[in-house]
Amino acid sequence: MHIPDGYLNPPTCIATFAVMVPVWAVAAKKLNTSLNTKQVPFLASGAAFSFVLMMFNFPLPGGSSGHAVGGALLAILLGPWAAVSILSVVIAIQALLFHDGGLTTFGANAFNMAFILPMCSWFIYRSFILTGDTIPRKAMIGGLSGYVGLTVSAFSTAVLLGIQPHGAAGYAPYPLSITIPVMAGSHLLVFSWVEGLVTAFALYWLLQYSDADVPESAHPLSKIWIGIVALMLLSPLGLLANGTAFGEWSGNELKKLFGFIPAGIGKHGNLWHSPLAGYRLSNHSMISGYLVSALLGILATGLFALLIGRIVTMKTDEKPENAEVAHKTEDALPGWLTNIEKFNPSLKKNHSYSPVNLTYFFAQTRELEEFPKRKGFLQHQNPRIKTVLFILLAFVSAWISTPFILFFFISAAFFLSFASKIPSRWFLKIVLGSMAVFTFFIAAPALFSWASPGKPLYAIFPPYLVITREGVLGVTLLVLRATAAMGWTTLLTLTTPWHELIETFKLFRVPRVFLFILEMTFRYIFLFVRLLEQMSFSKNARIFSPLSLRKEQAWSVGRIAFLFKRSMDLSEQVYSAMISRGYH
Repeated sequence: MHIPDGYLNPPTCIATFAVMVPVWAVAAKKLNTSLNTKQVPFLASGAAFSFVLMMFNFPLPGGSSGHAVGGALLAILLGPWAAVSILSVVIAIQALLFHDGGLTTFGANAFNMAFILPMCSWFIYRSFILTGDTIPRKAMIGGLSGYVGLTVSAFSTAVLLGIQPHGAAGYAPYPLSITIPVMAGSHLLVFSWVEGLVTAFALYWLLQYSDADVPESAHPLSKIWIGIVALMLLSPLGLLANGTAFGEWSGNELKKLFGFIPAGIGKHGNLWHSPLAGYRLSNHSMISGYLVSALLGILATGLFALLIGRIVTMKTDEKPENAEVAHKTEDALPGWLTNIEKFNPSLKKNHSYSPVNLTYFFAQTRELEEFPKRKGFLQHQNPRIKTVLFILLAFVSAWISTPFILFFFISAAFFLSFASKIPSRWFLKIVLGSMAVFTFFIAAPALFSWASPGKPLYAIFPPYLVITREGVLGVTLLVLRATAAMGWTTLLTLTTPWHELIETFKLFRVPRVFLFILEMTFRYIFLFVRLLEQMSFSKNARIFSPLSLRKEQAWSVGRIAFLFKRSMDLSEQVYSAMISRGYH
């Protein structure tokens, strides 16, 4: 189904892409008017599901193979235009990252799998469905629509391949008399049945959670992602199908079959070298490479689908619930308390102890408490699944030795922070501004030849301070690993309420003493920050001009000493209370 580069001549590539341009425009317009914020997470899960489903190749006698697409299920649940957008994203990611399908043939692949398949399936489903139909009948009709949709899509692919000039000077090697019987026959007998069964069973299960065809509640979403992760772990089963799918042969395979490589394939077949071509990872086994490819594909397709949904629904987002309250509070307070800089311009001086900087610090602390309460993507996910997934990703980040994948992990974490309504400055400051810089300074000695012997790149003080190529690569890899791991853990802590995180850790048998210390530390840090904020607010209310730097330093040191004494007294009181309640 994925037509590689070189199999279609330029007129066919241009024509199919020209057909898809207005289709994508209409899809964007339809999504802008019909998609709501609650459906955005389902776009991401739908894209991830379709990607991982296509990794399960089924063998055929004669050495060929094929797979289901999941387009019918997406069209039924989210609508045909949403399915067009989702499947187009999946096909683009497959071509760019994994060389599954071509860049020049992207329009044709999108026409076959992202347009014909969901549209045909949607038409069949809506033509047979009746008001008041039971869930089993809906699932059965959904299976039929998937069967017909994939068969028609395969027929369209066979036509595009068969009408090409074939022979040594041509493109696709077979005429219509061969492509149609082989493509249509294999799908009628095998692959369309797989598409139909997947659609029927998935639709039957999903419709248990919703009276409507679109599951808008968050309840099934966590179970959907559990299923996607399970499919990801089972994806190496797709390696059992060793044969290459019909119409997807490489140049070397064609030379073995026909004794020559068609001119079009020889010219355009290697147009793009994907970093993970064939779902393989260099220096790793086939199984580990397939698993990492599945993980990367799920992240990439899910994030891009999520980004599209967030952009489309951005104008319809509701205002924060506390916006009106905050506005009233600001109106009720004197301006010289709420806007210090305006009424005291001299306070804009940038020194570390100014009341403006303290106010900014307090505002950041309050904002940190509000992140888990926002209506973002990650805030709505199951904390147990989120914890397991992000810890797994952090470990994978520490294991991966490919810079491209680590760059992708960092970018994925950044996009997830955007989808979760975490300001970019927060994420960049914590991940890049702290962890990346800190790791670089720790690992900086490894840049030099005395720690990493190798090819010299730059001599600072030869022969003692010479930066080597091996040192630069090693430090870069370490910084990328630490940054990627920090990105996942930052997302986990910023999007999960602290009490839910503690409860999740309890399920993983983390020692209770450790959790108790964490919980008490977190609680009293914010308690003392609030206390310091109140003291600073009281001080600002009693002064009408800025204090000198020395006085600000003296005030800060005094508050630190006071809080230290207060914390010691409070710890003694807490300890006494615990002893009186039976803690030993």
